[in-house]
Formats: sequence, structure tokens, C-alpha cells
Amino acid sequence: MSTDEEAEPKDPARAEGERMRLAVVGCGGFIGSHLLDALLKDDSIRIDGWDPHVEKISQHLSNPHLNVRQNSLSAEDLPEFREAI
Repeated sequence: MSTDEEAEPKDPARAEGERMRLAVVGCGGFIGSHLLDALLKDDSIRIDGWDPHVEKISQHLSNPHLNVRQNSLSAEDLPEFREAI
């Protein structure tokens, strides 16, 4: 087996050095907070999150790879949501 075959497979959706950007609605809830814990381990991922309650993710609020909007996502927010993703 050559070293190319042993290398970790590359994500075809992401070019070399390109950062992945994700939107997480409800990032301060039980599932969302655990999702952030896992995703923020990867420095190539940038996250836009929405949740009025950030107590469970307070340890991540200073992370430069996370941008949290502390409001509920409503129909009026959809243009901003689309812009973020």
C-alpha cells in the first residue's frame, strides 16, 4: 500500500485550506451544546449559532470560530440566517 492510500481521505466538498462554515440553530440547548463541543475541536470549522440561552456554551463564547446571536430565529431573521450560511 502506498502512502497516498494510507492518508486520511479528503473531504471532496472542501478545497485544501478552505474553512467549513456551519449554522447551528439552538446551539445553547442540550444537543446543540454537545454538537458545539465536538465541532469546535476542528480549527477549520466556523460556526454561526442562534440561541437566546447561552449558559451551556459559556465556555465557547470567547472562541473566535464561533459567532452566537442571542435571539430566537424567527421569520424576520431568515435573511440574516441565509446570509450567515
